[in-house]
Amino acid sequence: MTIGRVGSTRWSPDTKPRDADLRRLRRLHGRWEGSGSGHYPTIESFAYEEVLTFEYDPRYPFLRYEQQTVLGNGEAGHWEAGVIRPLPCGTVEVSNAQDGGRVEVLSGRLQDVDDAEFALVLESVHLGHDDRLVSTARKFTLRGSELSYAVEMATKTTPEPILQRHLTAKLLRQTAPLDPIPSDEFA
Repeated sequence: MTIGRVGSTRWSPDTKPRDADLRRLRRLHGRWEGSGSGHYPTIESFAYEEVLTFEYDPRYPFLRYEQQTVLGNGEAGHWEAGVIRPLPCGTVEVSNAQDGGRVEVLSGRLQDVDDAEFALVLESVHLGHDDRLVSTARKFTLRGSELSYAVEMATKTTPEPILQRHLTAKLLRQTAPLDPIPSDEFA
């Protein structure tokens, strides 16, 4: 078996991410700021401000991210951190840990969208440390210097545990995008 390297991360032909997917995902690198709103049948609607940071390091075939929100009254809202990993089969996996102890693994694909650079559409495959949750889904859409997202969730706290809209936000890029990946970066 041939082993290659992306920086210090070893990969085999079975684990090497698709170059095209990593090239697209690294467009997220940088700091994004904006606002959003939350709704759900069992809670009072709310507004929030958000900072979302994605970091691409060429030594690793994934992006790290950190999300922080502040509610309209100035109180801390939500915090999570995780990794976004393109897999060789064309799937993208997101693993995260959240401030309330919840952990999620979501899986999905990058999709072409007419008026956008891409959309990343994800569904939960593992939820931990939150017995209320049945499933979650997220969709991130990148349009130039604007990143929008929607989060849906299904919980045991509603009469029918079906996916319902929970969060929507629009964020603007605050840092310059990365230069294109050199062609030898994945050699």
